[in-house]
Amino acid sequence: MASQSDSELLQKWLEQRIQAAQTQGQSAISADSVMENMKKNLEDEFDTLGNWLTRPESNEINKLCEKGKEDGGKNWQGKGLEPQYRKVLCEAILEIKYFMNGVERKKGRGGTSAHDEGAQITELNNDRAYARCIVGMLALSEIYGDHCYLNEVIKRVKEKVATGVEEKLREHLRTEHAGNFDICKKVTKAELIVGKALLQGRIKQWTETKRRNKDGWRIKVPWGSWPTVCKQTAQAGTSEHEAARKDNLQQNKGSLVKFTLGDNTRSSGDALSSTMEDILVNDSYTIPEDTLTEALSTAIQNANNAVTGSTGSPSSLDLTKTIMEKFEQLSQDQSAQVCIKEAQDDTSSNGSALCKRLECIQKYLKATTANGGQGITENEFWDAKVKELWTELSNAMKDNKNSADQCNTVDSNKPASPSEKAACNFLHAGFTKLYETPSSSDDGNVLNNPSFRQTMGCFLLHAYAKHMKEKATCLIDEGINRAFEIWKDPNTKGANCNGSGKEPCVPCQWNDSWGNCEIKANGQAPSQNDKVEKKLEGIVKYDGDERMKTMAEAINKMELCDRVQCITARWRKHKANGGTEPSW
Repeated sequence: MASQSDSELLQKWLEQRIQAAQTQGQSAISADSVMENMKKNLEDEFDTLGNWLTRPESNEINKLCEKGKEDGGKNWQGKGLEPQYRKVLCEAILEIKYFMNGVERKKGRGGTSAHDEGAQITELNNDRAYARCIVGMLALSEIYGDHCYLNEVIKRVKEKVATGVEEKLREHLRTEHAGNFDICKKVTKAELIVGKALLQGRIKQWTETKRRNKDGWRIKVPWGSWPTVCKQTAQAGTSEHEAARKDNLQQNKGSLVKFTLGDNTRSSGDALSSTMEDILVNDSYTIPEDTLTEALSTAIQNANNAVTGSTGSPSSLDLTKTIMEKFEQLSQDQSAQVCIKEAQDDTSSNGSALCKRLECIQKYLKATTANGGQGITENEFWDAKVKELWTELSNAMKDNKNSADQCNTVDSNKPASPSEKAACNFLHAGFTKLYETPSSSDDGNVLNNPSFRQTMGCFLLHAYAKHMKEKATCLIDEGINRAFEIWKDPNTKGANCNGSGKEPCVPCQWNDSWGNCEIKANGQAPSQNDKVEKKLEGIVKYDGDERMKTMAEAINKMELCDRVQCITARWRKHKANGGTEPSW
């Protein structure tokens, strides 16, 4: 997890927002008042940028973009509408660049003069830096990120225009405001995730309205030329148009981040690791507003509890510290959620989706304990939290008094044997418990995160099924397969999956290779003892666990003749598979 010093822009900005909320005359600060103040501040900054983008560009920016013409040519690259399209994109992104550096240039005489008014400088070595950086990044992505050739325009700007831009910005900022220059390079992933939650919806709405109303030269020209220049004739709003728009966004994402934050930003690589560019363009990283408000409420309550018994309320600094910790946790949670979902949706994983989801959790554990983070260690995770989850699931299975009608038949609608039915019912009860809503998402138990809980619960139910197969007198494979088949899509029946949960549930499908998933502690190459199956041997075990023995006895409860038939069938299968004669 990033330390608070890593997120210094957000920290300074947040402290000012808290102080503003505290002066609104309320007896006690509330999550709603802080939330309202944060949103209003960012929206006000965006209104400023929106005004800049919808007025005529400054003469200075116009001349800078003249440098982007084709070498020896009169215009930017392309034919027809394309040269103007590229030049206007250049003017738009430079306006955003100036905004993010706190420099305003505009034409004199209400936008009609051939000369610009004097540069207006906004000091960014304070709480305003965060707002300017987040607004600029999100605006560039939302307003222009889905335009074709934007990455080429940014490349051309870097090659032909950037030197002139830097010279002009430094000239305007001079010594007293030199700290403004490229200050947005300090933005962290956590800061961007929080900013998206607060502002992205507003910018989306603004962009849709401006495009629809053809308002503002630097909005309507690129968007109006989009179908022709991008060779996309599908109407806006159609699936074909939306697919092309998203494809452009993916192609441009690396350039978007490098233009706003600089070349030192890590680009996409490992699909399981969130990067700045992934966060910027992927809506899955947007934290729901009610989740952010709930986190604020919890943080404020924690800060209030810390001063219980003393006089007064927590200081703005104490509140900032507590809220920052909660925001850092939220950003890590959201990144892990996206990681797990992408692993779940990966159809090319050849059965390794479950292993990839485990890797997402391992990355989360590592991130939340780095740099003094307050997360739990891997040992605590396995030896305490996973063990607690197994106790919860196994108790629910052992105490199950209900028979699931779906367990009455197995493959090809064949009537289930008593042992198959019992095995199916026990697992069905385990799945039912697994997909219930956790008691709380904020009591410090990492497995109260539904995606984490469901991923680890899937491993536990696999380990349980393995033990039952070994201890059953009869062959119960079809009963086990039936239970997994019933819960193939938990979103149709899970208590926390059919609308009451905030995210779709993680499916758990039977996978014979589940035990080979590797536990890569601290990035080290795993040994044979670092397989999931080996790790779970100390948690899901038959010896010394009365719950396991009780369930095994129920599965093996049958008439003598049935027992003889079971033993014979199992012996034949064992011999056919080349095994030695088992003994019971």
